[in-house]
Amino acid sequence: MVQIGNEITNGLLWDLGGPYRSGGSWANMAALINQGISAVKAVSSSTKIMIHLDSGGSWSTTSNWISKFIANGGAWSSVDAMGFSCYPMWQGSFSNLQSVLSGMRSSYSSKKVWIAETAYYWTTNQAGHGGSQVPSCLEGLRRGSPSCWMQRRHPPPAGSSSSAAPMARRGRR
Repeated sequence: MVQIGNEITNGLLWDLGGPYRSGGSWANMAALINQGISAVKAVSSSTKIMIHLDSGGSWSTTSNWISKFIANGGAWSSVDAMGFSCYPMWQGSFSNLQSVLSGMRSSYSSKKVWIAETAYYWTTNQAGHGGSQVPSCLEGLRRGSPSCWMQRRHPPPAGSSSSAAPMARRGRR
């Protein structure tokens, strides 16, 4: 799988590919992403394509981005998976992530979903912790498996090929 861009919610190759930047537009961003997809497929037509957004905490941001990408000629049918960044300490609770996963399941069930970036406080002593709830399966997270909480709270539908990605950003213990 090849990821086109990294956390491209606000665009890529600014200013041209930044839809919220002077001189940028959604059409430009969609064209740049389409060119990236075409380049990958020219090398290997069977390679899967993922788009990575930093909107793992907001279904409205995610659905708006996908709608605008499609409306501006984005090659949505060539996208096999969506990757999301999910940093609960900055983007809100795991419930926010669950709404994104539920939205993807109900609106775009043909796309696989990955948590492409994540981190969580290893202890309540870390600077900035602020008393947020540590997941009940903290030991699973330490071993590198956030899927323990995602599969329990957001199981894939029966017969689905989608699943929670069993990976996590490694941190100090």
